[in-house]
Amino acid sequence: MWRTVFFPYVNYVLLFLGMGLISGAIVHMPVDPVKYTAIMLIGAAMFGFASFITEIRGQANLGVRGIVRALAFSLLLSVGIGMMSGGIQHFSDNPAYSATLIPTGFAISLFSFVLKSGVRLSVKRIYGLILACVLVLVPLSAGLNYVVGDAPAATSDGHGHGH
Repeated sequence: MWRTVFFPYVNYVLLFLGMGLISGAIVHMPVDPVKYTAIMLIGAAMFGFASFITEIRGQANLGVRGIVRALAFSLLLSVGIGMMSGGIQHFSDNPAYSATLIPTGFAISLFSFVLKSGVRLSVKRIYGLILACVLVLVPLSAGLNYVVGDAPAATSDGHGHGH
């Protein structure tokens, strides 16, 4: 029961709760940088530990360098996804900040995923990946910034989740 239910469950909880704490901390960072840095570090530790368990369970001969590499890029991937998630969820609360978080998170998560996965790309494919990223990020950023021009930041008037 421990090996089939409890340990895998705790691992998933640590992965997703860790990512949720990272996401929430990133988007709320302007409100209280010290508090949300602490929350982000706790989330990163949870996510990092669960990623470590996942990586060593999946690959017997990973080695110290491979484990450190996998954890670093997994954590960076989590931060990038957290930036997108937090930016999307709180766009109406802080549009300008979110308009920066979403495209930046996309770029960080995409390149972290490629590096974490150990995908070997030729020079031509690296340029293709960069071009595809630019083709997504330029209109995404332009569109979000256009919306920001029409969307004032929410206030803490008791409505919504404004801070």
